[in-house]
Amino acid sequence: MLYIFISYPLFVTAQTFDIFIANRQLISSTTMEFDVFIKNNGSTLPWGFKLFQAGYQFNPSFVNGGTLSGSYVSGSSELESSFGKTWGFSFNNTYKVLNQSSNIGSLCPGAIISTLPRKIGRFRITNTVNWGCADDSIRFKTSGSGYLLLAVAKYNSIDCTDRGSTLISSSATPYIVNPSSSVLNISLQISAASSPCDALKKINVDATGGLSPYTGTGIFTRSSGTYLFSVTDSRGCSANASIDIPYLPLPTIFFDIACNYYVLPWLDTAKVTGAYLHTYLTSLGCDSIVTANIVIHNSSTSNSYDTIFDDRLPYIWNGISCNAAGIYNKSLSNVFGCDSSATLLLTVLKKADSCKTPTILSNVTGNIICSGASVVLSVQGSLKSGAVWNWYKEGCGIGSILDTGKTINITPVSSALYFVRSMGGICGLTPCGSILINIKTQPAVSDSIVGYTSGLCNAHQVNYLTNTIADAASYIWTVPLGAEITAGQGTNSLWVNFSNQLSAASNICVKTSNSCGASSLRCNSISLKPSITNSINGPSSMMKGQVAPFSISPVFGASGYLWTVPSGWKIVSGQGTVSVLIKAGNTNGAIKLSASNSCGSSSLVSKSVSILAGRSTYVNEFDELKIGPIPSNDILFLDAGLLKPRLIELLDMFGRIVYRSVWTQKIILSDFAPGIYHIRIYFGKDILVKVIEIVR
Repeated sequence: MLYIFISYPLFVTAQTFDIFIANRQLISSTTMEFDVFIKNNGSTLPWGFKLFQAGYQFNPSFVNGGTLSGSYVSGSSELESSFGKTWGFSFNNTYKVLNQSSNIGSLCPGAIISTLPRKIGRFRITNTVNWGCADDSIRFKTSGSGYLLLAVAKYNSIDCTDRGSTLISSSATPYIVNPSSSVLNISLQISAASSPCDALKKINVDATGGLSPYTGTGIFTRSSGTYLFSVTDSRGCSANASIDIPYLPLPTIFFDIACNYYVLPWLDTAKVTGAYLHTYLTSLGCDSIVTANIVIHNSSTSNSYDTIFDDRLPYIWNGISCNAAGIYNKSLSNVFGCDSSATLLLTVLKKADSCKTPTILSNVTGNIICSGASVVLSVQGSLKSGAVWNWYKEGCGIGSILDTGKTINITPVSSALYFVRSMGGICGLTPCGSILINIKTQPAVSDSIVGYTSGLCNAHQVNYLTNTIADAASYIWTVPLGAEITAGQGTNSLWVNFSNQLSAASNICVKTSNSCGASSLRCNSISLKPSITNSINGPSSMMKGQVAPFSISPVFGASGYLWTVPSGWKIVSGQGTVSVLIKAGNTNGAIKLSASNSCGSSSLVSKSVSILAGRSTYVNEFDELKIGPIPSNDILFLDAGLLKPRLIELLDMFGRIVYRSVWTQKIILSDFAPGIYHIRIYFGKDILVKVIEIVR
């Protein structure tokens, strides 16, 4: 280990001197200072200080790889005279030694060495890096270059005459080694301040040494356990220390609520709200304090009084129906759940007719007015002397008084209740009469008109309907010239006759109305000519020579139907009706249809058709094939004679295959809907087709 050599006794004949280092201090993270003292060990001769040389050896870890330099702190020596001195410093990095030397002239009388320690000087050591966090011991170098060397002189104290100098060397003279521990590094002092039975301890953490300020010192509050504290000085050097705190019981606290009183665990009785404390002695000899926070709610008693007129009987109080004057009692629980009692003293007075609930009339029928209109409200009956009528809107006696007097004129913005009562006179405050004034607005426009809008040429008794509208008192219909309303004006159902001519603006319209106004119009455009709105039914593809039915739903107001087919196709039957049989040609095209009446024709509708590969032969060309009965009900019988069919299919009028089977002589029809169907029978490459009808 490294030591600080505080003192070297240096001997001159029978004379000895002590030289030692003291008052070491970190000035910053890279600078430290210390004092060097000398002491005369008892000689009566006036020895003077003349020359001093020393080598200071440092702990390499404390030097931390840096390079040291030194300087004398000006004015710090107690041996200086007006002649002054010079100091030189050099650093040996290998041995971490800072060498110091002085060249001193005559210092008499200031250089006289006392029997008390006198300061040779204070010296500042500067490192090129931060001091390391290691042992900061310093020792005098006692051999080799820069060992401890002292020159003293005998001076005449009167005239400072030099009577002869003596050079003293530590390398040739015995010396005493006085080691001590590091004083510049940080160290901790930890103590716990509190009484032995305190559950929480205040721990004091103090630091000395190192370079302040410190991080981690102060007073800390802790419960039982082991705690490690670490303190760091401003240069980053740390010291650690721990402390143990024994376990101590914590105080016990509990809360409770009771009615009227509470029996505490230590058998005392709490009658008022508060904190109750009791101290138990634990096995460790420390007090254990129990705190009971008790809230006491008391039972309550209430008395009430009321005076009413007999027209308010029965009088309901706390669920009791009081039919006469008297004293009534009720057992209850108050808001805290504690038993309570309530008492009512009820007085009943006979009430004159003029003191009863007033009646209000308005000047409008049914108390209904249109939005923005005014209404006059009048109270019936007369007042007694000293009384006045008070009107309210928010409730009986609630809010500010709306007006006073027998009548008031108001303009409501919404439906509302209005109240009036008498105040003052012999009746005091009477009950309120009330009236509800409803606000009515003009009705909304109809959503739609339902009825025929085309094919109306010479049509009679055509019905039109519109939806029912709330608050509508009437429905006003208009029709164009050439049409006549026969019934239903004013209702939501209208009946109309049409001629064969209409005005240019051909619309049927309706609006709703009531006493507050009318809605806007709802209109439908109408036409005398028929209009086809449905698609043509039938197959989209056929084989050449195949016969298939095509149809359309009947068109209102149409008296005729004109079918056209692609070139090479043929209408077998049904021209002029809604259903035709058409035989396919050998080209693709479109089947077209228009509906007509005496006022004109509709636009054309069409259905594209195409030709399938193969050949279809109409069944009449094969006399041997027998199919029947036609029309059929439940069973269709088939007889191919000498022919040899391989497959049979049944198609509906849309060309969809609804039945397929190998050849059979009987088809059960009960699962098929009534209508027109095709039967296709396959013979090798030939296909035979026949139209049948299923009826019920």
